[in-house]
Amino acid sequence: MAASRLVRALATGLCSAALLAPPAARSIETIRLRLPLLETDFLIRVSELRSPAALLAGDSDLAELDRATNGVIGQKLKAVLQSNLPLELKAVLLNANGSPLLEQVLLLVGALGDIDGLPEPIEPAKFHRALELAAAKGGISLLDVLENLPGESVTVELGRLGYSVQRFRAQRLQAEQLIAALPAVSSKGAWLEAGKFSSARRELKIDVAHRPEPLEVVIWESSASATATATAIDRIPDRLVVISHGLWDDPRNFEGWAGHLASHGYTVVLPRHPGSDQSQQRAMLSGKQPPPKPAELALRPKDVSAVIDAAAQGQLNLRRPVNTKAVLVAGHSWGATTALQLAGARPTASRLEQLCEDLRHPWRNLSWVLQCNFVGSADSAALADSRVVLLWR
Repeated sequence: MAASRLVRALATGLCSAALLAPPAARSIETIRLRLPLLETDFLIRVSELRSPAALLAGDSDLAELDRATNGVIGQKLKAVLQSNLPLELKAVLLNANGSPLLEQVLLLVGALGDIDGLPEPIEPAKFHRALELAAAKGGISLLDVLENLPGESVTVELGRLGYSVQRFRAQRLQAEQLIAALPAVSSKGAWLEAGKFSSARRELKIDVAHRPEPLEVVIWESSASATATATAIDRIPDRLVVISHGLWDDPRNFEGWAGHLASHGYTVVLPRHPGSDQSQQRAMLSGKQPPPKPAELALRPKDVSAVIDAAAQGQLNLRRPVNTKAVLVAGHSWGATTALQLAGARPTASRLEQLCEDLRHPWRNLSWVLQCNFVGSADSAALADSRVVLLWR
């Protein structure tokens, strides 16, 4: 039912927002849902969420609603709030402690409401105490976290939540309108069909100066030799294409494009960005690594430039020579940002700071959490490579 979905969403948001709290003498006792249009608050007592019986005997607004629905609300809340969160949660948050990325997440969620009875400023580094207390019981549920949080109460402004939802809808509508306005693309054409060359795939590691470990790359190239004959119209291209994957992605997800281009004679190299690929995500979820660091903004384009250097110096052992003075770069998501940097786009901390401080900016979305993580490294991440002459994004 609609009410249970609302409470579920709020409970999830409150759990994250409450992680902002530093240690204090008291734990959070009440959740106050503020309804600006009605100029009233909807009171929820945390102690009443432990069992349906406690809720039925309670005196909060939620208890009244539960009695009015014959206990349906209480059953829904118990299932949601007492379910253990993923086992990796504690390790992930502890490893992320103090990182700019975590601070941006907490800032975004905390914008929905306030924790009352706490001094300012609220320090994200203090949140781990509540997790330690909750984990000592054998598992961490939303209710465990709420019961162990310091402070007096949590106030959630529905107006803030509503604004965020409306902003998301407006952005979605704008994207749909843009897609609808694009000209139709024909499903036929020489480039959409597989090329005449067979292709071969292999993996390689190259030493790079900017990373402690060798850089892993996947190489796709046509089977045509350097001496193969071809007509002037259908000659074998000597283009080198580098494809940069997105955040927590993997080169293999773009190998369909790589194989297709190789069938048309192109040589394609896909580097694995170790600080933001799928293996880094798995290590983060198991608590072995922190989230991607701001330094990755500059390291990723260095990966691509290192690939071009390796091709120029013969380290990739390519079947045919390629033109390393005019390279095509393709990128998806964060990979598109990498491509733009190589083409000459200049990230600036001042512009990021201006935008990231405005939580009500109409363009703000979840990707800003990652972008605002780059404030400290933006000014040193302008890494244009004159050999990059064309971008595919």
